[in-house]
Amino acid sequence: MSYHGGPLIENLWRDNWVSGQGPVGVELQSAAYPPPLLLKFGVALDPIYTPDHKLTVAADLSHPNDGSEKIHLGAEYTWASLISFRSGFRYDPNLWDDRSTSTEGLTFGVGMKYPMGNQFYSFSYAGEDRGYLGLKHRFCLGIEF
Repeated sequence: MSYHGGPLIENLWRDNWVSGQGPVGVELQSAAYPPPLLLKFGVALDPIYTPDHKLTVAADLSHPNDGSEKIHLGAEYTWASLISFRSGFRYDPNLWDDRSTSTEGLTFGVGMKYPMGNQFYSFSYAGEDRGYLGLKHRFCLGIEF
């Protein structure tokens, strides 16, 4: 891929030009570059699955053509379909080595469902270690019909 076309040819006005002042005809050229491409592979399984207990573990691997591979790991434990505890880890080898610029790290959360009639009311909280950006919090309230 590369950019081309009319907007790349323009006149620029330059003060303090060696030959004086005035418009200078310029043609901008762009280099070809590959289009972005992302290959992802993920797997999840439930090693514990009973009416009262459920444990799900998951892994996700990403391979972009313009960066390094990224690994995401996670687990969720649910009791009686009412309360869930979650934890995960996001790893980018280029960022993790330098915590001053890293935005990858530990994630955690909890979710609760309360049945009322034919509906479920839910509340979820998630926290993320975003490295130099600090701890990020998310809250969610929901109704399931």
